[in-house]
Amino acid sequence: MGSIGGFWICFSNPHVYFPGRGFESIAYDVSADGSVVVGYSQSDSGIEAFIWDQANGMRNLKGLLEDYGLNLTGWELSFPYEISDDGLTIVGGGYNPSGDSEIWIASIPGPTLDAVIDIKPGGDVNAINLKSKGVLSVAIFGDDDLDVSEIDLATLELAGAGPAGRGNSGKIGVFKDINGDSILDLLLYFDMEDMFIDEDATELTLLGMLNDGMELVGSDSIRIVPSNGKGSLADLGLLEQPYIPEPATLFLLALGAIFALRRRRC
Repeated sequence: MGSIGGFWICFSNPHVYFPGRGFESIAYDVSADGSVVVGYSQSDSGIEAFIWDQANGMRNLKGLLEDYGLNLTGWELSFPYEISDDGLTIVGGGYNPSGDSEIWIASIPGPTLDAVIDIKPGGDVNAINLKSKGVLSVAIFGDDDLDVSEIDLATLELAGAGPAGRGNSGKIGVFKDINGDSILDLLLYFDMEDMFIDEDATELTLLGMLNDGMELVGSDSIRIVPSNGKGSLADLGLLEQPYIPEPATLFLLALGAIFALRRRRC
């Protein structure tokens, strides 16, 4: 015998019976940690697939997927046979709108952490020149819910582009307190030529993941400006926050300047 979420399971007959749901409810599979259970419930409405977790209790799987925006009109999700270890992917059988039996796979979005980001930190306009060959700076602000050092930098993406490495080391990102709240933030740079931004876009969304697998999402407004050479420097995107070179790069630049001055004196 064992217990999952307060329900007892006999492993020689691995069916979990959930009280108070029609005639009977039977579980077919559980996630690796036992926190999510899937199965079917039989009642006057017929056979319906369900998903259960401690926080939300027992829910109709079809209704849950429709809440996420899926159009499942005519579908019957009768039997969910298996669930992935992380509890986010379910495989089952049922009937399509034509009445034919069909195997289905459902993916449920995992938990998401909303991050506060600032495109071109320090400015309010966030003007974007689509013809720019420079870089776009983006700050991710740390807070009580987000430790930016736990961000998986390899998963970050903005308008189809990953963050660019800067300086001789090719290091991605600069960790520092940007907004003066004594909490570590992350400053990133994205090459404009690698990004795919629609000319009608009014917002950019940064996507990524934390090291523990939680999804990270943050958005900020932008304003697309003409690339015909007209307008203010700010509108043309020429006043982007400058990139601050690393110390090694500064040293090389200084040597280059000294060498050039000596050649002129000669």
